[in-house]
Amino acid sequence: MAGLLGRLLMWGKSEPKSRPELGQIGEDAAARYLQAQGYAILERNYRTDIGEIDIVARHAGDLVFVEVKSRTPSNAVAPAESVTQAKRNKLVRLAKLYMATRARKAERCRFDVVEVTLEQTGQVLNVRVTPGAFLAGE
Repeated sequence: MAGLLGRLLMWGKSEPKSRPELGQIGEDAAARYLQAQGYAILERNYRTDIGEIDIVARHAGDLVFVEVKSRTPSNAVAPAESVTQAKRNKLVRLAKLYMATRARKAERCRFDVVEVTLEQTGQVLNVRVTPGAFLAGE
């Protein structure tokens, strides 16, 4: 009965999304936003044995490694705050691997963070990019 009641209360509303679904919606929204801001998306979900880079792009002459952080308004931690020093170190290692195999070695690069705030239903509320959010040596 509780399942039926819950469905009736949600009638006409979108169903809540799972965490992986919200993450994918956030990455899609980030990619669209970056393209609208003049970024050329080169690759999404670049994977290696040590991890993944969400988006690799080119913008203003730089090779840009983008970390996407999606959150719902109820999450107490701001998306950019969840890019810890350990995560930054991993992204730098991943960027070096990417550049060794797919990019020109002397290419300038930077690390951007895109924050996507969305409802539990997947509706995007806000997208914000922080260019050069951190440096490789930080």
